[in-house]
Amino acid sequence: MIDYTIDEPHRLIRIRISGWTSTDVHLIRAFSKLLRDPGFDPAFNTLFLFSKETFLSTLLIQHQTNKLFGGMAAHQEGSKWAFVVSNQTTLALLRDALEALDLKSVELQLFDNEASGLQWLNSNEDSPVDSAE
Repeated sequence: MIDYTIDEPHRLIRIRISGWTSTDVHLIRAFSKLLRDPGFDPAFNTLFLFSKETFLSTLLIQHQTNKLFGGMAAHQEGSKWAFVVSNQTTLALLRDALEALDLKSVELQLFDNEASGLQWLNSNEDSPVDSAE
């Protein structure tokens, strides 16, 4: 399941991803809904929260990440994305996929806990340290 909330006072989008996500349909629907939401502001930072049970299939990570995250990043140029992932398998797959994307339009970083991700999103730090390693 993928859902989101928009926290306008904190200028933050929270995207929660839980369970098994094996096709890009789930992500496409969620991102499309978010982009049409009247509260969506492309300047807001985004916190992607992957539940401990979340596992993205290797097929999704290898073949669909460019289209999905690349398209979303184009809408949020200049913002920051924090990915919070506690599942080590998902973390490894996501890290490889995001490194391969080499997104230039957003700053992104991986974290193993929400507090660190939020701290980075709220900072003015330009060169984050990957705290998930």
